[in-house]
Amino acid sequence: MSKVHAVSTSAPPSTSQQPRIVRVNTLSLLYTLYNVLNLGLIPFKAYLSEPLPWALGLASPAASLEPSTDVFATNAYTFFSTTFNNATVPSLAAFTRDGPTNAYLLRYVVALPTEGDAACVTYMHHFPGALFYSRAMVAFVCDFVARNASARTQALGYSCQHNRHVNILFSVTCTWIEPFEDARSSSYTIYHAGQQLESQWFSWLKFIVRCGLSGFILHAIWHRYYRHYIPLVKSLRTVGIHLNCRRYTIEMGDPTWLILSHPFVSCMMAVDTIVNIGYGVIATNRGSQVTNVVEFGLGCFYGSRTVWAAYMTMRFATPFIKFMHWEEYFEPVDAGLMALTASIQAGPVWYVLTRTRAVWAFQWLHSTAVPMAIQPHATEGSPGFLTFLAIMVSIPLVNSMVSQWFTRRRKKHTPCPISKFASVRFNDWKHRLLLHWHHRRRYDGQQVRGGTMYQLFETNPRYKQFPLVSTRGSDCFVVSWDEVTNERCQIRLSLLHALDFQPKSPQIAIRRCPIDHASSSMGYFDHKLCGPTTSPCPHTVKVVHLGANHCQWVA
Repeated sequence: MSKVHAVSTSAPPSTSQQPRIVRVNTLSLLYTLYNVLNLGLIPFKAYLSEPLPWALGLASPAASLEPSTDVFATNAYTFFSTTFNNATVPSLAAFTRDGPTNAYLLRYVVALPTEGDAACVTYMHHFPGALFYSRAMVAFVCDFVARNASARTQALGYSCQHNRHVNILFSVTCTWIEPFEDARSSSYTIYHAGQQLESQWFSWLKFIVRCGLSGFILHAIWHRYYRHYIPLVKSLRTVGIHLNCRRYTIEMGDPTWLILSHPFVSCMMAVDTIVNIGYGVIATNRGSQVTNVVEFGLGCFYGSRTVWAAYMTMRFATPFIKFMHWEEYFEPVDAGLMALTASIQAGPVWYVLTRTRAVWAFQWLHSTAVPMAIQPHATEGSPGFLTFLAIMVSIPLVNSMVSQWFTRRRKKHTPCPISKFASVRFNDWKHRLLLHWHHRRRYDGQQVRGGTMYQLFETNPRYKQFPLVSTRGSDCFVVSWDEVTNERCQIRLSLLHALDFQPKSPQIAIRRCPIDHASSSMGYFDHKLCGPTTSPCPHTVKVVHLGANHCQWVA
């Protein structure tokens, strides 16, 4: 490891000197307000696709009937065909929702052979909502495809089913077929409609829990991140960094990773995603069409909630990875980038699953756990949902391992310069864009320091407290001006949250200095343990010294 340098400090100046000025960069302050709002609203983003409790309508009477009875199918079909028809839905609409009934419609025009075709596998993925068909609905579609044009006019025009999750009924769906407007055509308009069954009490319970979770997130943001700026500002005002530096600007970081990797938040949001599988089905149907781009985007956005299963897995896999000392095999993943890529991936993944022959695999999965009493006319979504979750969970883990493999190969040919860790370029993508653009305009040619914690990570990955999550986004930058030379110096500061002190490994353990360093505005690393008499430690021993006011930021 390269030698770790402490931040240059000096004794407090005399009171005759002008007071130091500490301000927060305006752009970073606006960005901070956006981050707080964005994180606080995390639980409520689901309401872009879910109805609010006071807007929830009544369920169809058919929901209480046995799915194997003709009465159920007739009542359900009557309800959906009355709600969705050519008079209530625009002719070109592929997807639409009815808010008062919490119902949706997916509609395609499908061309079928005039003479019929027994090879149903060729046509199944062209039918709307085919990913979630029960055995009875599959049989209905295959029978219709196999008939010739004249026989199709005499066939039963609809099929309905129950959809369950862990054997709890969450929706009723129907598929029905109508001739296309051109009677001479062999095309048909296929309707697939469903109603999400949600009770008032459960909807209100979700809302209350989400309000509580939002409050917890806001408290965690303050307690784990923003409150640490108070001692930093106080230290810069009273101690400063250098005698000639009287003006300081703080560029605040982004605490997103602290929230996305929080065990309670990630667990609660993962549970929220699982219990709302019905709205996930609606999102999948939204993502299966591209005619309505807005609905497709809403489906992708709601589908990105599955990334919480990945966050939870990464958080709870961390203790095992650290126990096995596998940190070197993983590259930290940008949690914010994961959310963005999940939104982008959800749409294409769903589109491929719903518009290819992969629908047959999910139809089989959805039929495997259905009770025999309702087997042909119902689906059990748990196996298919867990399969999709496994796909989404594996993406960041595989990405982390592959990224680390490429990083190690690159380092063999081009070693990283130490100055890299202090640069704004050594950051997550959105912070890199924001800070790099700002710094190019204002701070060209400035000195850069700090980032020592990442030098430690480079030397030994076991110092990473969170080896799967990138912690760089929460770093802040302090820019100081030397009034004598007019030079600017940028110092990168990191919170100690991200550091594993390795207390159980004496050979690499990092010691905490017991002395309060009132003359240092921020923390730093070196090889000296302070006490009644400051004594140097062996070069392999690392010591962290906290700044004045117990400042948790280290350079």
